[in-house]
Amino acid sequence: MAETSTERTIGRDRRGRTHPAVLLLPTLLLVVLALPALFLFGAGQITAPAAMWASVIGLAVLEVATLFVPWRRLHRDWVAVIPILAIVAIGLFRVGTGGSSSMFSVIILLPIVWLATLPGRRMVVYGIAALVVSFLGPYFVGLEDWGNGQIVRVVFVAVVIAAVAVVVNETTHSARVRLKEVAALSHERARLLEDAERGRRELAQTAEELSEAEAFATSIWEAMDNEAVIVTDRRGGIVGWGPGAELLLGYDVIDIIGVDGAHRGQESVGDLFVPRTVGLSGPDDTIAPTAEILPRLVEVGRSVGQGEGDLLVRSVDGVEIPVYLTCAERRVGDEPVGYTFVIRDARHLKEITRLKDEFVGTISHELRTPLSSILGYLELVMEEEETLSDDQKRFIGVAERNANRLLQLVGDLLFIAQVEAGKIPLQRETIDISSIASASGESILPVAERAGVAVQVEVPEEPVRLHADARRVGQSIDNLVSNAVKFTPSGGSITVAVAQDDGNAVVTVTDTGMGIEPDDLEQLSERFFRSKMATRQAIKGIGLGLSITKAIVTAHEGTMSATSTVGEGTQFRIAIPIRQG
Repeated sequence: MAETSTERTIGRDRRGRTHPAVLLLPTLLLVVLALPALFLFGAGQITAPAAMWASVIGLAVLEVATLFVPWRRLHRDWVAVIPILAIVAIGLFRVGTGGSSSMFSVIILLPIVWLATLPGRRMVVYGIAALVVSFLGPYFVGLEDWGNGQIVRVVFVAVVIAAVAVVVNETTHSARVRLKEVAALSHERARLLEDAERGRRELAQTAEELSEAEAFATSIWEAMDNEAVIVTDRRGGIVGWGPGAELLLGYDVIDIIGVDGAHRGQESVGDLFVPRTVGLSGPDDTIAPTAEILPRLVEVGRSVGQGEGDLLVRSVDGVEIPVYLTCAERRVGDEPVGYTFVIRDARHLKEITRLKDEFVGTISHELRTPLSSILGYLELVMEEEETLSDDQKRFIGVAERNANRLLQLVGDLLFIAQVEAGKIPLQRETIDISSIASASGESILPVAERAGVAVQVEVPEEPVRLHADARRVGQSIDNLVSNAVKFTPSGGSITVAVAQDDGNAVVTVTDTGMGIEPDDLEQLSERFFRSKMATRQAIKGIGLGLSITKAIVTAHEGTMSATSTVGEGTQFRIAIPIRQG
């Protein structure tokens, strides 16, 4: 209801257009004012009262009607009906007030101009047509005499009014086009302002986020004082020197990259390392070309062992420090821009490892002599078998078995110490690994039968010969087979298979046991490591067997790997290169 009330109010509608009633009102008022001029002042003559009053009443009715027409629901062109009807009504008023000589003909300009201001050139055509009907209609229907001498004036006035309508229409058309352009520009300006404001807010938010990220990164950078972080460009020039690097190597950040990076990239990361420890040596064993040492540092830093503490860096005082090295490539988008090196001091860990190996070696040597003596005396006692009771024989047998187990453990510890020292004794000879695998399968049969585990050995018909230490290779296979039986429940089975693959002698030991969890697989070859499954099942062992096996295989330049599924079983695979002596 509010919208209807607004539309019926004389003024402008919601689109800013003037209501037709307002535009028609001046025409009606002029016609009404013409009446006193006719009756009171004699301004003209009344030639057809009926036509005159019909004109006045028609305009009044049209004015009222425009107030009730729902213009908002109609097409905008329908408003042209009002000025056309007004032109016809003024034509009647002209006929009633003197015809072609009426002094009130000029009133017709108002609806003509109104019609000309409406959008579209067809409105001019409508207006001229209505004008012709109003001015020349009386001549055609006989109300005016073609010979009364007024026809020239009538035609001339009609042509002038039509010209005025054309000019007005073109002017309003141009104004309308410009208004649209101005409106479009205003809309675009508003959109750009909105985009600019949104961009300003986003920029402010991004700046705040960048500030927070920078503060976060700075706090992390400054907190990394236990590890030396060194950032380089693609050529190895140092562009970032962390607090940990200052503490470890003694170089101040200003000495390396200058004040505010004024000499950024002048120092090279390769200058910090002792070249021989990365496989390179300069003339004085201190400096090697960066072009040579950088790729090697990247290779070592990306390897799993991270240098194993064998890399040496020189501090500002010339002290050579063993370190672990990690390297990661820096990228901006998809473009590599340099490297990030992380150096960790290996002195403490190397010292711990040395002391541990020394302790294990010393204890093993110290235990071996008394154990050998104990076993010797037990053998002497057992030679007097006829003087011993059954219980005594049983007790001495238990002692002998446990002494042998302890001697085997001491042997394993000594072997591990030799492995760590890089002094594994190998007695190489030409061996058939198929026969060694078959012997391991036969040796484990009594234990497997007691455990209810089936053992199957699969070897090729032709021998698989290689140059290796038969005792050590047999030891490695025995360890795998023994583990398979221990971790396979009753009713399960193990399979020992030998094959040749790509120049390697391959032995696989597959069981249907409890399996190994993924987290444990990577640590199986570590000394004294016990898997979670072994701990939960209380399976005997100290965690040296797989470590020894891997050391033996590695000493033969081979590889050991394992795959497992919990609840289904495990497969160990060792591959040793086939080389003839």
